[in-house]
Amino acid sequence: MSRPLLLAVSHGTADAAGSRAIAALVDSARQSLPDVDVRAAFVDVQEPDAAELAPRLGGRVVIVPLLLSSGFHVHHDLHGIAARRPRTVVADPLGPDPRLAEVLASRLDALHEHAPEHDERKHEGHEHEPEHEPEREPGGDHKRHEPEPEPEPEHDERDHKRHEPEPEPERDRQEQKRHAPVILAVAGSRDERSLTDAEAMASLLAARTGRDIHLAYLAARRPSLPTALAEHPDAVVSTFLLARGYFFDLASRQAAGRMLTAPLLDGGEVPPALTDLVISRYLDAAARL
Repeated sequence: MSRPLLLAVSHGTADAAGSRAIAALVDSARQSLPDVDVRAAFVDVQEPDAAELAPRLGGRVVIVPLLLSSGFHVHHDLHGIAARRPRTVVADPLGPDPRLAEVLASRLDALHEHAPEHDERKHEGHEHEPEHEPEREPGGDHKRHEPEPEPEPEHDERDHKRHEPEPEPERDRQEQKRHAPVILAVAGSRDERSLTDAEAMASLLAARTGRDIHLAYLAARRPSLPTALAEHPDAVVSTFLLARGYFFDLASRQAAGRMLTAPLLDGGEVPPALTDLVISRYLDAAARL
């Protein structure tokens, strides 16, 4: 007997980069399951619409929500499709899950790795600016500024000693940033089950990173991200979003000037943990058919 078809259903986005990133996740699952027919569909914005595509599919179908928590789309839209179609089951949404915490932690690590490099380049640029002197005509001016043998090494030695302690405070600052509290920014939903899922995800991230995690919502619930930012001025923002799109743009605007992670799918290589999670959800649900 052939294996059930995997219908990977995401929300859909008008953001081209976000759309490509989610397509890459579906393709990664397809490559990992060569004997399974893997299709993509959406509940909004993009085509094909899951509710229109599902009745046209033959055989057994496992709907895998490429959604990070329970909510209206999972329990109304997708379970509604399954109720109208025989031999169809809906897998659990992707979150909460420890594998998502792993990817979130890697995004936080990347955030801290890149920030010092940026600061250092700026610092170096300012350091070298005073060293450029205007060109002088050859002759007396050059002789007049010719360095004496003794003072110059003394100056370099003093300068070296003066700058020796600087790396230590810089390392301390970077270490503080790595242990700074984190605001986990989630999309938000009026469905009470999504609240439980968000709290569980915050606990998983806290266990994984050892950092204080504070929830904030980009819609439907409180506290909002601006409120959480005001309450935790030293916190960095971890975006619990699958890919770029409306909510990532909103988080970027609301957290302007603050450290903000890329979404789970950042446009680079698909994290193996996410592919594994999709396949795991499919296999668990397929066992119920």
